[in-house]
Amino acid sequence: MHRIAASLFGALTAGLLLPVTSATAGPSGSARYDEIEVSFRNDGLKLAGSVLLPAGRGLPAAMMIQGSGASDRGNQWARSIADALARCGVAVLIPDKRGSGQSQGDWQTADFGDLAADARAGWELLRQRPEIDPARVGYLGLSQGGHVAPLAAATSAGAAFAIDMAGSTRTMEEQLYDELESAYREHGLDQATIDWLQDFARMSFDYIRTGNGFERYLARHREISAGPLARAAESWPTSPDDPYWRFWRGIHDFDPMPWWRRLVESRIPALIVYGTDDRNVDVPAAVARIEERLPGGGVTLKVFPGIGHSLRDPATDQLMPGVVADTCGFIHAAMRKDSEKR
Repeated sequence: MHRIAASLFGALTAGLLLPVTSATAGPSGSARYDEIEVSFRNDGLKLAGSVLLPAGRGLPAAMMIQGSGASDRGNQWARSIADALARCGVAVLIPDKRGSGQSQGDWQTADFGDLAADARAGWELLRQRPEIDPARVGYLGLSQGGHVAPLAAATSAGAAFAIDMAGSTRTMEEQLYDELESAYREHGLDQATIDWLQDFARMSFDYIRTGNGFERYLARHREISAGPLARAAESWPTSPDDPYWRFWRGIHDFDPMPWWRRLVESRIPALIVYGTDDRNVDVPAAVARIEERLPGGGVTLKVFPGIGHSLRDPATDQLMPGVVADTCGFIHAAMRKDSEKR
């Protein structure tokens, strides 16, 4: 979740730090897999994480890509998904995102190419483990990590699959407008007020694109801050030196669709998962973009009714069973297809 919309929703930018209701990972208790601490390197940075490793040999595996902001292997949303996959026989590497946990670097100075390179380094580590079949290792991106997953897979020689869980298929700028629109509607604002606030967001992107117009943006920021909607401005930067600008200059126009197309053309299995009640992603717009840009198919699309961005059943606060079953089924089916090709 973007930090501005997160402020409005009253959530954390690292996203959905929800309590784990499934069993804790690890070699003891009722868990059916081992948790192994690992480290790997990319471009001189030491990165860290944990591999959830089921019993067996020739295992399929997924390199997880965290969502927006700072997020480490303690992110409970990420762990609940990794736990579910490990229990169905898929090894998972949950990383500390660069600049988080025990990983070096700074995600605020990285673009998606850098984050994809970090993911490729973890992907290579999984391929080297003796328990894992190196031909059966793919990527799984969470939320904003869903933008990075197709890029990482398309630039890896031999990626087995790519999965996007609750990540948009629109550009990052469009994605932010979607998040803000949803947040403003959640707070009961009328359309004229929403349009006025969205115009402020567009001023920020004019500055990001051109380097001009900061004073105009700042004047609107002050206007909003002095009025009854002050909270709508409190998380936006007020200095031209804020790291926010550098990060968004690197990602604002990133479009994941060309990378999904490359996967389809390369016949790499791809899965995108949404909940109809997602407040962070405009799901109809994201789905329409898939149908428009990939008219011949090639991406498996799953949209689950009645659940939101976390893909959890509101009645139980656990991952929707269908999400788990379909994701595990997709990975194992992709592995069978790969075996048939070989």
